[in-house]
Amino acid sequence: MLHDLHQHSLNVGLRMNKEKTKIMTSKFEDSTATIEVDGHSLENVKSYVYLRQLFSLDEDSTTEIKRRTSRARSKFGRLSRYSQDVKFPFTLKKKIFNQCVMPVFLYGAET
Repeated sequence: MLHDLHQHSLNVGLRMNKEKTKIMTSKFEDSTATIEVDGHSLENVKSYVYLRQLFSLDEDSTTEIKRRTSRARSKFGRLSRYSQDVKFPFTLKKKIFNQCVMPVFLYGAET
């Protein structure tokens, strides 16, 4: 199927980036099998980040939660130096947190 996709894409002028293309199989599939497109072997991975969201074969989502928490903490740390230099009222700090930090933490959470 991947070979057919590659061929049809070439027909309309699109190229597959073989360095960025990864393969992830379920735990029921043979994960040692290699797939090649035009002689280039595609990498088989257990997890990858796509559109800032971690996709993994693990049934447990704690890795993604820890990753998001770390990113939100980093964003908050970068913003906190601005709020410490000037005496911001608490309501403004709350607005900054809700508008800048929470979207980083909750991005894609519904999926």
